[in-house]
Amino acid sequence: MDLKAGDKVLVLARYHKYVSVVEKITPAGNIRLKDGGLYTPDGTLKTKDAWNNSHIQPLTPELEESLRRDMYVSKTLTIMQETSNITYAQAVEIRRILEGGQNGENV
Repeated sequence: MDLKAGDKVLVLARYHKYVSVVEKITPAGNIRLKDGGLYTPDGTLKTKDAWNNSHIQPLTPELEESLRRDMYVSKTLTIMQETSNITYAQAVEIRRILEGGQNGENV
């Protein structure tokens, strides 16, 4: 992986993904992130936890846009879960949109 200090990377963990910045490349070629993670030259998190599959990859414009869209959808779903005062008509319209235009009244 061709990274240098200051480069943005996408951190892919088990349940989430986020953007971080390379703090430095160690003499051994390991990658230290500003948020504290240490990754091998191939992008795998250095850990003794065999269940941890976190890894990094260089942040491309396409990955950044994909992450932005995923975060927007996630935030929208969170807002919907926190909204307990929507009307029946609003619920029907939301289901119609989520189900690709199908009739939202079918439970």
